[in-house]
Amino acid sequence: MEEGLPGILCLGYTTCLGMEVKMETNFKNQRVLITGANGFIGSHMVERMVKEQAQVSVFVRDSSDLWRLDEVKKDLDIYRTDLGIWSWSIKT
Repeated sequence: MEEGLPGILCLGYTTCLGMEVKMETNFKNQRVLITGANGFIGSHMVERMVKEQAQVSVFVRDSSDLWRLDEVKKDLDIYRTDLGIWSWSIKT
């Protein structure tokens, strides 16, 4: 799989940000972690990974509304935390 830009991984698309991307990775039974999973882009990534049968863990803020993840919540390991602080702890 190729990366479009540093830090941006484009999954399953023929073009991403104007660049050609090859989708060759099988995510079935692979563990993935998605931060910002309740946002617009993150929620689509979560849905895609669940569809690909990956084992999905997500980091979201304590105050986050998870309505975008309602259909896939049962398939997720959800960790409420704040990655914006230096000393953080994971809560389930």
